[in-house]
This record gives sequence, C-alpha cells and structure tokens, in this order.
Amino acid sequence: MLLRSQRLRKGLEIKEVCSGICSPGYLCKIELGKTDAAPDLIARLANVLDATLEEDPAIEAILQSYFHALMFDLDHKGEFSKLEVHKKDIMRSLYFVDYLLAQGFENRSQSPVLTQVYQQMTYRQKGFFHFLSGAIATDSSVMLQQMEKAHAILQNSFSIEGLLTAYFFSSLFVTIIALEKEAEQLCLRDGNIPALVSITTLIGSCYSSTSTEMMMKYYQRALCMAESSKADMSIGSVNYNIGSTLLQDWCLDEALPYLENSGEQSFLTVHKMALLLIRQKKTEEAKAEIEKLKTLAVTRLDQLLIEEAQMECIAGFEARPESLSLALKLQETLLESKHLGFLIFFRKVLEKIYCSQRNYKQAYLLESIISEGMEKGHIAPVPR
Repeated sequence: MLLRSQRLRKGLEIKEVCSGICSPGYLCKIELGKTDAAPDLIARLANVLDATLEEDPAIEAILQSYFHALMFDLDHKGEFSKLEVHKKDIMRSLYFVDYLLAQGFENRSQSPVLTQVYQQMTYRQKGFFHFLSGAIATDSSVMLQQMEKAHAILQNSFSIEGLLTAYFFSSLFVTIIALEKEAEQLCLRDGNIPALVSITTLIGSCYSSTSTEMMMKYYQRALCMAESSKADMSIGSVNYNIGSTLLQDWCLDEALPYLENSGEQSFLTVHKMALLLIRQKKTEEAKAEIEKLKTLAVTRLDQLLIEEAQMECIAGFEARPESLSLALKLQETLLESKHLGFLIFFRKVLEKIYCSQRNYKQAYLLESIISEGMEKGHIAPVPR
C-alpha cells in the first residue's frame, strides 16, 4: 500500500519505478497485496520512491492519541498539530493512511489517495474511511449509507453516534429510538460519556415535534450527564428545540426564555422569536424580527417562512384567499424538503386556514400525511 501511494503521489508510472528491479506486472501484484515479495526487493523499490518501511513508536503513539481524542470528543485538534510536525516523515512512512484520515477529519475533506488505496487498508482504516465519507457527505442518503458501513466495521460508541446522526438527518426517528439501548450499551462499554450525552440529546430532539414531556426527559438526562462528566453539550440547540416545541403548543411565556437563550441569531431562532411575538400580539416588535429574517434568508423555504410570519401579523388572516394559497405552497415545500417536524409545527395554523375557508379535504390530507409520517418512522410516536 505504501509503495502504491508514494508512486501515485509522485505521479510516476509503474515502469518508471520498477525499471531494473522487477517487471511492471510483478510490481502491480505487490501494490495490490497479491504477492509477498522478498524484503530486499521491497527495500529497493521503497528507496526509489523515497519511502521508509521502518516502524516509529513515537508517531504510532501520537496517532493512537489522535483517534482516541477524536472518538471521545477530546482535544483532537491539539493531537493533530503534533502530527503536523512530523508530516513530511509520516507521508513517506507506513502511517500515511492514518495521517490522511486524520487530516480529512480535521479539514472535512477526503484525499483522492485514500480511495485509490482503499483495498489495501486495514479493516479499522476502512471503518474510519467510511465514517469520514459519511461525515463530509452533503446528501443525507449518502451519509446514511457510509455511516452504516462504518458502524458495521467499527461497532463502537463513536460509529453508532455517527449512524444515529445520519438516521436523524434522514428523519428516521423511530429507528433512532429503537437503537437507544444498543447505543447506550456501547457508550458504557467504551466509557464514552460525551457520545452518550450526544445520543441522549439526539433522542430528545426526535420527540421535539410530538412530545414535550419526552423531549424534556431526554434533554434533562443529557444535561445531568454533561454537568457531572464535564462533557460538552449543545445547550443552544437544546434551548431552541424546547422553545420551538413550547411555541408549537402555544405555551408562549414558557417558550420565551428558551428562545432567548438559544445562542446565535440563526434564521430559525429569529423566525421562532418573530412568531412568538406575533402570537403575544406584539406586532411591531415582531415586524422588527421579520426584518432581521430578510437578511438571513437563503432558501425558497426561508422566503415562505417569512411570508407566513407576515401573514400571521394580519388580523383575521385565516379567512383571506391569499392565506390559503400560501398555506398550500408552504405545505408542499415542507413535504418536498422532508420537514415533517416543521409541518407539525405549522399544523394548527394550516388547519385554521383550511377549516376557516371550508377546505376540509385539505385539512384531512394534512392529518393523513402526518399519520403516514408516524407510521414510516419519520416522526417520533407520541407515547401513550
């Protein structure tokens, strides 16, 4: 594997490397691990490529520390900086694959060399390769496919956290809940409390659109674990989810402090604050938040959410013909975007518009869509 990677990095053809040493076909077999060549022949080929076959316990120890820090959410950036000091030597050594994987995790990218030497990787390296591929994927289906492969190989708390995150982005909430016990056992086996905190928070988020009680139960559990173990926890996103769910249930006064403490002024945070103010009849303050939204909007859905907020500012909006048109467009876009949680969030407003304008068929269709989402596991079930 080292010979192949060094040759590819230097842009050399097989015949340029093996000239006077062995045949091109024999070098190809060596690179692919299909033959065990004599040590002196390997040494001659390595010399041509300026590669070293010697083990280095010091570099090995830093690599072990790096991957431990990565899996346990410790200071992996600091460990990687130690590797960077030895980069030149590592890239011509036996450890280059582990270095390229570490570099990929830090830079959220993937070297083409990793794909080229995949077949020669160790089983463990392949697991990290698939995890990295999933972590940098922009398509949720690709992310899920790669994380499933990673977990099938690694079978640890790190890989199941990645897998459950992929399920979350694919809106497979029931699958996440079903894997809770397995995930908990792996985290406790590995002693990986940061992963357990993250997974517990994730399960709480699965309930964010259907059950305030269950959501709060898991968030409180995660918070207690984070405080006792000093593990990091995304308090801002937790506060956002709690505030949004309380707002969805029209518990306006209770929602306010959570939304105020949800961290950065993202589009969704400002959007929920605008709706909260509208529903508290603080229209002028709400309009100021809507103006902020206009500077943060990026997608077509963002624009529709702004229009919906502006619509709610108008007294008797549910009876206006243009409100029905907007409601239908918003529902369609949310379905296209697979935002069933958002659909539940707007459920009362949409039903109010449909029923006010006697479009009972559309109200029934909305309920059918939500019910179907629950049956398919895209929405966490409401506990009985």
